[in-house]
Amino acid sequence: QTRPSGAGGINSEYWIMNVLLLSFALTLVLILFFRRIFRALGFLDKPQLFGYNRAPVPYGLGIVFFLTFLVLSLAFLSLNVKLVVLLIAGGVLTLMCFLDDRWKLPALPRLIVQLLCATTVVLAGVSVPAISNPFGEPFVLDAVRWTVELGSLHLIVTPIADLVAIFWIVLVINAMNWLDGAPGIVSGISTIACAVLYLLATMSDLHVIDQTSLATMALIVGGSSFAFLFFDFPK
Repeated sequence: QTRPSGAGGINSEYWIMNVLLLSFALTLVLILFFRRIFRALGFLDKPQLFGYNRAPVPYGLGIVFFLTFLVLSLAFLSLNVKLVVLLIAGGVLTLMCFLDDRWKLPALPRLIVQLLCATTVVLAGVSVPAISNPFGEPFVLDAVRWTVELGSLHLIVTPIADLVAIFWIVLVINAMNWLDGAPGIVSGISTIACAVLYLLATMSDLHVIDQTSLATMALIVGGSSFAFLFFDFPK
């Protein structure tokens, strides 16, 4: 579906520009605000520790990325269990990253928090039910199902699909963290990836379910990542 559900007479181009521009503008404003605050508080990195010959810059600006996603998700997406859990998990990861920038947390506790956040998101219903196969039938991962009853709560557990989803989430978190070694790489790759995700989400012949939420999230993250490029792009 290329037009957001409930958009009424608003055409998709108007909707796209609304989300993109708001994400871009809000990110710019928040970056300028938090840069000033963090400089005043002395929240600055130590570039010499990593072999960089530059002036210290504020760390912890990932909070800008999270706040932008939080505000615009609540504004443009329907509130449901998956979104609430995603926002909570994102908030926990943002806090952990800020504390790591501040005090250099050990790797194991950070990995445990990542695994817990990924597991929580998967238990909320986010999974990888199948993997496409260009040479034949897709690899179905959710064929094995267990039903877990916790009082009035009924959980459907698909162990293979859930483990793949948890592994994928943790892998992407760390891949983006490892890429953050040179200016512009993470924000640039994120912008390009979100553009591709948006295009794929709006190609109706690829889907049997509505992908409006995915398309909207791609626009929010893409607009925010592009705003970061203005501060992160190598001279």
